[in-house]
Amino acid sequence: MEIEVAKSAGFCPGVRRAVDLAYQALEGEHPFLWLYGSLVHNEQVIEDLKERGACVAESIEEIPDGARVLIRAHGISPDLEQALQDNACVVLDGTCPFVKKIQIIVAEASKEGKGIIITGAGDHPEVIGVTGYVTGVNPVLIGTPEQAQEYDFEEKEWILVSQTTFSNERWKQISQVLKEKIAKLRIFDTICSTTVRRQSDAMALAASSDVVFVLGSETSSNTNKLVDLCREEGVEVHLIQRPDQVGEILAPLSTGSSRIGLTTGASTPDGMIREVIYRMTTIEGMAKPEENADVSFEDYVDSIPELQPKSIVRGRIVRYDDEFVYVDVKDKSEGKVPIRELEKNPDFDLDEAVKNHQEVDVYIRSIRSSDTGKEIMLSTGYVETLKHKEFIEKAFEDKTPIPVKVVNVVRDGVIASYRSIDIYIHR
Repeated sequence: MEIEVAKSAGFCPGVRRAVDLAYQALEGEHPFLWLYGSLVHNEQVIEDLKERGACVAESIEEIPDGARVLIRAHGISPDLEQALQDNACVVLDGTCPFVKKIQIIVAEASKEGKGIIITGAGDHPEVIGVTGYVTGVNPVLIGTPEQAQEYDFEEKEWILVSQTTFSNERWKQISQVLKEKIAKLRIFDTICSTTVRRQSDAMALAASSDVVFVLGSETSSNTNKLVDLCREEGVEVHLIQRPDQVGEILAPLSTGSSRIGLTTGASTPDGMIREVIYRMTTIEGMAKPEENADVSFEDYVDSIPELQPKSIVRGRIVRYDDEFVYVDVKDKSEGKVPIRELEKNPDFDLDEAVKNHQEVDVYIRSIRSSDTGKEIMLSTGYVETLKHKEFIEKAFEDKTPIPVKVVNVVRDGVIASYRSIDIYIHR
């Protein structure tokens, strides 16, 4: 059984930029950050950001005045951005540059009185944000060639743009229909070049595979389009959201001669791809990934040790510096815990812990390869959270008072802390 990985697999540049902005914002002494909407369609990334101090808000009412707010790659309407600024919020703009381009195009064209046509899904956050930049006219939203054919367009100048993750094939079909119906039509091809390449790679992969795995979220528009495109090639397709889902599907195929393809949505981190490859290749009878895949088999194996991300292990504290405490977790490299996590406990003596090589339970946040070896990011705070979560939940159910420390004031209450766990208390 052979495995081929699409060269375009992994984060798209826009999502990677937004994620990098989030991690940068969460560094320093005051890491608290609000994410307006889910930053990426990936639970592992979101949970990791939450552990570092991020909160997700689905509406502006949830965000306290004066907060730092990161706008996701989909972007938002100018009215929402103005509302955040009116509330004295510090806005970090993670809008994808491709989306920014569309916002500028529709804003300028609508000011000139031109009609606006947008291909895409009307309920998609990107499309909702873009329509907010349209003034003076009502934008026309089209999702299929049939809708384009049925719509009665007013005789005036029109422009056509598209949701960046829209199907490239469907975009071409709709564009052709509209060119035949509208005399004065200017077409802006605004589908992200990475999206086009990802869709093209997926179709080529499906054409040469017996089974294709699409790794991503079932709520992701671009991921679902990849699934549809692969199925149109007549191949067996499986949408998986977690690496541990591959074993049950592949086990019956492991002794055959099937050719396996793997591609991903735009919000899938490299670490998750590596883990899927590792799990695939450890199934008896599986072959190594193709040499023309984006990462060699050896790189994948080096990146995935016996330690597994999102698990808890016991290690020994061996040293520390200004930023990290280094823990021996019996791997080729030492793991790193942010020193601030251990300094939260006033009774913890770091020098004594190093001297005695004190044992400590740590949560494995991530494992990745670097020029100097493996980088293993650990957390002690998350372990403490798990230890005390049951106690807090029981106290809540029993209405038993517990001592907490107020750490932040929000619009409708306060954020309190108990043993590293944040608790929202309504006014």
